[in-house]
Amino acid sequence: MSRHHAWLHGELPSWQAEGLISAEQAATLRQRYPAGLGTSSARLLLAALGAVALGFGVILHFAYNWAEMSKWTKLAIIFGGLVLSHGGGLVLAKIRPGSRVATQTLHLFGTMIFGAGIWLISQIYHFDSPYPDAFLAWALGALALAWALPSIPQGALALALLGAWSTVDFTGSLQLANVFAPGLMLVGVLPLAYWRRSKTLLFLGSGAFLCFLALELGPSLEQWTLYPLFFLAVTSLGIGTLGRAGGRPELGASALAGHLVYLALLLFFSYREALDPYLGHLPETPLQRVLFGVTLALAVASMLAAALRTRQRLNRPSLQTFPQIFLQTVEGWQLIMP
Repeated sequence: MSRHHAWLHGELPSWQAEGLISAEQAATLRQRYPAGLGTSSARLLLAALGAVALGFGVILHFAYNWAEMSKWTKLAIIFGGLVLSHGGGLVLAKIRPGSRVATQTLHLFGTMIFGAGIWLISQIYHFDSPYPDAFLAWALGALALAWALPSIPQGALALALLGAWSTVDFTGSLQLANVFAPGLMLVGVLPLAYWRRSKTLLFLGSGAFLCFLALELGPSLEQWTLYPLFFLAVTSLGIGTLGRAGGRPELGASALAGHLVYLALLLFFSYREALDPYLGHLPETPLQRVLFGVTLALAVASMLAAALRTRQRLNRPSLQTFPQIFLQTVEGWQLIMP
């Protein structure tokens, strides 16, 4: 994206001189598409994968030689690695603002060292804590850096670590507490993706939120989990449609993730004979009623907002201007309810 941003910044003065745009509009465009913030997605992806792979190599090396090191050597390696990687990233960002790939790589490597340090220091001092909590602490560290830098790769790493925490800590006994992992994805990762206009992180975050919410709620709600998951998939579709109609096309990534989950559920709902004992029942417990009402309200509100916004933009007060999401939702509801 940096190439396109640089081209835009080069064209703005001539557009302003020709009277095509005003000074205020030029300033708005410069703020919305800042120069130097973009970089090659392929280069950044390869660099991020390299940093993660190197971090895992360091972790495995520590694990293999851990018994032969003294306590102070271990601590020096951990904290020295953190200072060198994150400090090097901060210094490089200051002296060479355009070297975002190298800067992000150093910070990612530092986050991997941070994760290794959590387990290694716990082993040194014999901390007695459930091992899944280490994934949570690691994820919170990556998420804090994702907002502080800001950094899309750190956000993606935080998303993966939250998914790992949700998976290894998967039990059916926590009930409502199980929504903490997808809840952190919703309030920690998705706003960052929206702020940075990252389609990749919006897609990954939306899909991970829906899938891990279903994973966590499944043991508590059993087959009834399909209802809130379906409503939330519809909500993602509505948000994406609303974003495209409102000049935020990157929100289409959220719609894509919701659409994939939506289509998977439609396929699942098509097996009526197997699901008839469950799909005809309304929620019974207080938790089921709350989730049913909240997710249904979100789905309806997102559909109506998207329909009205699209209708206003196209200035055609007919049913044909309503988003396709509305008709898809009606079809899905007919499959769900007997």
